[in-house]
Amino acid sequence: MSTPAPSPVATAATPEAVTEVYIATWNETDPARRRAGIVAAWAEAGTYRDPVMASDGPAGIDAM
Repeated sequence: MSTPAPSPVATAATPEAVTEVYIATWNETDPARRRAGIVAAWAEAGTYRDPVMASDGPAGIDAM
């Protein structure tokens, strides 16, 4: 079992950096690191909507 890396979102100050972290989180293949990225990038009440999927909160977003 590996320890998730610290989230880069905490240090991302520019829109470009936040965008890079957002995309990296969607592409993350390690489940623990993906969850950590989602928790760092999404508010507890955050929602995701697109034409194919919809979800609420970090746990729901992670389950997509």
